[in-house]
Amino acid sequence: MNPVIIQAIVRHLLTTVGGGFFASFGITGSVLEAVVGAVATLAGVAWSLHDKRGQSQAKEEPANQGQ
Repeated sequence: MNPVIIQAIVRHLLTTVGGGFFASFGITGSVLEAVVGAVATLAGVAWSLHDKRGQSQAKEEPANQGQ
């Protein structure tokens, strides 16, 4: 799946959940924006690390098949 699509879905889900917290607990909009931004950033970093690890393993597999 495209990383941009996943990031958009995560961002929208976090905004929806944050809206529920806003309605229930009175969280301010600026706090909600900060939390959504932080979680979206961490999700992007995690996705990038996962993607890089997958690419490095894919490069190593053909080299190991000849042994």
